[in-house]
Amino acid sequence: MGRTTAFLATLGLVVGSGAGVLMLIDRGVGRLADPRFMALRGAPATASVLVRPEFRVPVRTNAEGFRGGPLPGSKEPGTYRIVALGDSFTFGFGVRERQAYPARLAAGLTARLGGRPRVEVVNLGVPGTGPRDYLWHLTHTALALDPDLVVVGLFANDVNDVCQLARFGARSPLFALAELEHGGLAPRAWWKRAADAALPNLYTLAGRAATRLAAGPREARAESPTSTPAGTTPPEVTLAALGARYGRRDAVLARYRRLAPADRAALDRLLAGEPLGEDMRPTLLLSALVDPDAEADGILVRSTERRQAWDETADVLARIARLARRHDADVVFAVLPASEQIDRSRWPVLQAAGFRMDPAMLSEHFLSDAVGAVAAREGAGFVDLVADFRAHPDARLYFRLDEHWNGRGHAFAASRLVDALAPGIAARTRP
Repeated sequence: MGRTTAFLATLGLVVGSGAGVLMLIDRGVGRLADPRFMALRGAPATASVLVRPEFRVPVRTNAEGFRGGPLPGSKEPGTYRIVALGDSFTFGFGVRERQAYPARLAAGLTARLGGRPRVEVVNLGVPGTGPRDYLWHLTHTALALDPDLVVVGLFANDVNDVCQLARFGARSPLFALAELEHGGLAPRAWWKRAADAALPNLYTLAGRAATRLAAGPREARAESPTSTPAGTTPPEVTLAALGARYGRRDAVLARYRRLAPADRAALDRLLAGEPLGEDMRPTLLLSALVDPDAEADGILVRSTERRQAWDETADVLARIARLARRHDADVVFAVLPASEQIDRSRWPVLQAAGFRMDPAMLSEHFLSDAVGAVAAREGAGFVDLVADFRAHPDARLYFRLDEHWNGRGHAFAASRLVDALAPGIAARTRP
């Protein structure tokens, strides 16, 4: 009996020590980088037409997956080069290349400065991206272009994107749905759940390695994730698995059962993997089922989880500023407003999908203040477009159904950026 006890004790110490070492390694991996993060890149060398009920615009991408023609080479004498990092607002979702604010910014600054210097703006915006992607694109693409200035367009939902990835390992419910359907809807074995809970970083790396060995390498692309047809899988089974991932299984199912028949039918088509076409309403319905407060709290940043995500976002922004400065580039952070921060015109669309809105969204300025504070600490520039847009609530600067700026919105944003940037550029480039 004594020998058995000693053996079991020794075995326990060995297993416990090994587990402790693995946990330390896991924490170390997490400090270096989040293995769950894969930078989004645009599909390279494409030519397509982006169609929604409110617009139909041609879109082309270059060999690196960014919108427009080939990336520029070496700077010519007398050229001041700006790279614009951001998401679909910087990309110019819904407008033509020449209408997007980066193109308008280049023309506006060159005209304001009388062509001395000639200002060049490279659009590195990619739809669906967030702060971590901006840092990645700065590191892997922007710095090689030898920029004089890096403009980072921060949209209202960027903190929410960081929150979603940190808490649930997916950028959005639509990405999570695609992962569930590609990975199977059956519950994971208990030992997989335990390993994921104890060693999330190593578990993710191991899973990614196994996937690559089985299917070859792949890259995350910025197109909307597509679902694998679910066959005869009932919608409630799919939603139950999705809700469980977000820790809200019962609430998600309850909200689904209360949907109007037409909304439920639209959502069922998304869950079955049918192409969405021009109809983006199922995506809104899915997001609202999972988190009906996402729109409001993404702007207000009041919940503990999103405040923690802001802290992480602030760290990423500081890293962007420091990295650019080490390469002799200035940085300007520009906060870009969501339409629901400016007026209530899109509120009915969001409320009909199931989101809970808060009147404080129209006056809240947490993100602007917080980004401004980071910029001040890091010696970066700061432009608050939220205040500028709120000063013109009746200007109709957004599409109504789609959340993005229309051509007028891009022109307005570019004009405000020209006003903010021109004096500094003149001071740095004039003898």
